Amino acid sequence: MGRQRAALGATLGFALVGCSAPADAVPMPDETQSAALAAQLALASDQQSVCYGWRLDGDQRSSAGSNLGPGIDVQQDPGRCPRWVQLTVSVSYATTGDGSADIAVTSTAGLPGGSNALAGLSRFGVDEAAFVADPVWALVKGASSLPLLAVETGTVDPALAPPDPAPTDAPAAMPDAGGDLWRDRAGYLVGAAILLAVAAAFNGLGRWRRRRDARAG
Repeated sequence: MGRQRAALGATLGFALVGCSAPADAVPMPDETQSAALAAQLALASDQQSVCYGWRLDGDQRSSAGSNLGPGIDVQQDPGRCPRWVQLTVSVSYATTGDGSADIAVTSTAGLPGGSNALAGLSRFGVDEAAFVADPVWALVKGASSLPLLAVETGTVDPALAPPDPAPTDAPAAMPDAGGDLWRDRAGYLVGAAILLAVAAAFNGLGRWRRRRDARAG
């Protein structure tokens, strides 16, 4: 059964490649996937001042890492990570094809952990069934959801995008477009003005002729 989901690339901005392992072995993230996950967590950690990490165990193999990098446990550096949240999962497959997963979210005080955090992950589709069906997908989705769970506790701010740089020069003033009357009816108004001018000219010519004839008489 294929355990990689192509939809992860659209969700997190990077693609998961297939894991080469025996059919009954628990798949683990490869180096590319681990590095991408660490970078994803680093973006949130830099803006929230909270460290996020993961650990996946199965078949005497494991994958661990954090926003500090692949292979670096979130609890190894208290100086840089005084506040942290970690997703820990152990997956096993039985010879009958069935499987099970033990999931835990641990953290420092005030951050998501325990049953509330597991319920939050379940809302994102990350539960025991997901880890059994696709451990790598569930691990990446679950670890990437930790910053969202932290925001829900109200103890950290959402990760914000960097603001757009302010313009260095004031934009040039737009030329006066004039009134709507001139824009919409300019042709008619110009034509009317010409007709009025012609009429005035004929009127003036007629008055001049009448005065001339009066003098001649």
